Amino acid sequence: MLAPRIPDRQPPPVNILYIDDNEINRKVLQIMLESRQIDMVSAASGEEGLALAAAQPFDLIFVDLRMPKIDGLEVVRRLRADARHSDDRNIVIITADVSPETEQACYRAGTDAVLHKPVSMVDLFALVDRWTPDD
Repeated sequence: MLAPRIPDRQPPPVNILYIDDNEINRKVLQIMLESRQIDMVSAASGEEGLALAAAQPFDLIFVDLRMPKIDGLEVVRRLRADARHSDDRNIVIITADVSPETEQACYRAGTDAVLHKPVSMVDLFALVDRWTPDD
């Protein structure tokens, strides 16, 4: 007797933006996401990230906290102020600063979660799975 054939099911596309001025950080997150066949768009500055976010919707936006010119908190504030997308964006601050004060500042700015560096695959994919479409 043959086992029933399970149809090949591709995971739904996930649209992720990562804003970080550090190229190595962007590459590490990209490699982690590629391990699950997830593509990522990256931006090397807050300005570039805001322009990309204005041009297309993203399921999930990761933002580094410490960046020159426009830091992560200001990026989050501006993303939340964009009336076209303010409520449907899932935004995560990534930071090495684990102080309670910094975490509170991130939430006050409008972030949905804080991910601490070094980023673990378990924590990363818990957030990706939480805020990406099932189908």
